[in-house]
Amino acid sequence: KGEPSQLLRRHLREGGVHLDECFYANSTQCWTQGEAGKAEIDACRLHTIKPIVQVVQPKVVLTLGVTALKTVGIKTKSVKSVHGRPHRMLAGPFIDRWVWPTWHPAAEDKPGVVTQLGADLQRFGEFYRAMDEAGWPKEGLRPWV
Repeated sequence: KGEPSQLLRRHLREGGVHLDECFYANSTQCWTQGEAGKAEIDACRLHTIKPIVQVVQPKVVLTLGVTALKTVGIKTKSVKSVHGRPHRMLAGPFIDRWVWPTWHPAAEDKPGVVTQLGADLQRFGEFYRAMDEAGWPKEGLRPWV
């Protein structure tokens, strides 16, 4: 486990997320050569990530970086415009799931990313802890959609 993984785990712990409550999957875990393109991302979503989500039934999916965003169906060129707040998926294979985008910890060399990642994961922890058993935010929590 490298430094990005350690950074992610540290920020999750600091945000109050118990690591034993987390399930980790890589949006391109079925792709091993070079950078994954649209066809590879679509194949991984269909054959790997979608079945995992159906079995695990997560309350919220934390995405790290643009490739993960594309895997869950959020079409954007940058994490910058969508990070740090929940998005309710209304269509596609992740329908009725909350998705929380943030930076990939490996982007820590970009100015401000470590600070933003920490703040995003702090808010993610608050959001996660405020969810009821059915996966909906409790009364008083007003997420962005």
